Amino acid sequence: MSDPQSVLKEKCRLSYSRRGEPGDNAVNESFFSRLKEEWRDVFMEAQSFDELQKMVKKAIDYYNNERYHSTIGLKAPLIFTKEQVRQLSAN
Repeated sequence: MSDPQSVLKEKCRLSYSRRGEPGDNAVNESFFSRLKEEWRDVFMEAQSFDELQKMVKKAIDYYNNERYHSTIGLKAPLIFTKEQVRQLSAN
């Protein structure tokens, strides 16, 4: 599924920023870039669309719950978010 036509055939939607607004999807584009970079070989092993969906969900779960991110103090996003909520609640 490396070309847009196969994505459209599977009833998926492609996402692009508005013309002249490169920052529209900066966070999403960064996430998907890293997802593809780090998991491409795994995704290519999928034998069906359902299997690919399961792989993507597993990758996103890993990305949010286990993978450390340098922009948030080398913490997983879920841990960082919980800490932020705790700090805001304490104030």
